[in-house]
Amino acid sequence: MASRGMAVVDCGDGDAGLSTGIAMLKVTFDNMRHGFLLLDEEWRVVEFNSLMIELVGYPAEIVRRGARAYDLVCAGASLGHYRG
Repeated sequence: MASRGMAVVDCGDGDAGLSTGIAMLKVTFDNMRHGFLLLDEEWRVVEFNSLMIELVGYPAEIVRRGARAYDLVCAGASLGHYRG
């Protein structure tokens, strides 16, 4: 079933189905033509794709799951991303 460009996929039951769904999302994120970064309600990194790291020019070790958005902004400033 598809609606407005969104596909609904049955990933099965249980943990195996959840793992399959997560793997499918990861492949989708990594194949997007845009940088992608998802933050949680505490402004921590939940997910991102490699293009996002490439576009912003941060070293890969800075952008990781659990990193605070504040720390990303500070890292960008120290790299000279926000010159006035």
